[in-house]
Amino acid sequence: MKKCFYKKLLKIKYLSIFKQYIELINRWTFFAIIALVSGFTILYVANVVYINKLLKQNQILDKSYSTLKNSNNTLRSRLIELQSPARIIPIAEKQLGMVKTEELATCLKE
Repeated sequence: MKKCFYKKLLKIKYLSIFKQYIELINRWTFFAIIALVSGFTILYVANVVYINKLLKQNQILDKSYSTLKNSNNTLRSRLIELQSPARIIPIAEKQLGMVKTEELATCLKE
């Protein structure tokens, strides 16, 4: 009877130690899960902030690009206007004293 009693006592003692061990594992597992979730949340929020910053920078660059494109188109039209014969011929005749002839120039060979 004493052996049976000691076996039961030993069984109860091991069972209580096993329960404490399981509680300890459950506690650390819970903390590990909380730490992982917190870490992933921090990484996600940091990624969202970085993406928002990139989108804002992209919008600024798109605005700058459209402004530069409009300026470039304006400068091209001004260049075409300045290179036009309708502008150059009167300047050449009045300021430089050039005369426009209708016949073609001839090349002399030596």
